[in-house]
Amino acid sequence: MNRRIIGCCTILGLCTVFCAPPLAAGWWHPRRRMPQYQQPTAESVSLQGTVQSITPTHIEVLVDSSTDGPKKKNPKTPHGTWSVVVPHETPIQVSGEATPDYLHHGLMVRFTVEGKEKEKKQEAAETTHELTIVTAASHKAISKDSSVSLQPANQKQETGRTVTGQLGHLHNNQWSVIAEGRTWHIELADDVKIKVAFTGSHFVKPGDKISVQGEMIHGKPGTCTANNVQVTLAQPLTASKSSQKQAASEPKNEKKD
Repeated sequence: MNRRIIGCCTILGLCTVFCAPPLAAGWWHPRRRMPQYQQPTAESVSLQGTVQSITPTHIEVLVDSSTDGPKKKNPKTPHGTWSVVVPHETPIQVSGEATPDYLHHGLMVRFTVEGKEKEKKQEAAETTHELTIVTAASHKAISKDSSVSLQPANQKQETGRTVTGQLGHLHNNQWSVIAEGRTWHIELADDVKIKVAFTGSHFVKPGDKISVQGEMIHGKPGTCTANNVQVTLAQPLTASKSSQKQAASEPKNEKKD
């Protein structure tokens, strides 16, 4: 009996000696798992700043400094220069103003006409106090589907309605606009305000104000991927000197409209 007890104790002792190092290292631990790769987590980020440089896929943004004192500054608040990745499917919405000399043939414009317009002759000109450029220059002919009325069809047109069309030529201080299958004539008021509201980065320049909503890798500020970009032009769009010279040489051809 004693020999059996001694034998069992000897076996247990040997097992302990040989099994202790692997167990201590966790090789045979039933709950031990191989380390798994953890994908980086993304977090939302909001940037307000100034455009430093821009390419078709990236925008360098200098984030506006906080107006709070150094003691109140939150270390998590975006600051410094950020590199913003702009995916192809993310549009850049641009707003701002333009001077009257920027208007030229081919632009898509939006304006409001009076509600009683149908009673007027087609040759009568609409005096416009506000004009919005809704696309960059385009010399392609537009179809009836290109113009969109922003008011419901069953709504009374007593307060005016919106017309979108392609800008023609300036003649006798009147611009022709092709929209809704006809030619409109508009005359800019002395206090006209010309706005721009288009999509794209063509006119975005360093110094323009920018607002970005996007995502960054958690714990790695300085770079983000945008899902919403809003740009406000710092300076109004104006015509170049070459464009002004070309416009000055075309009055004889304007009578063809």
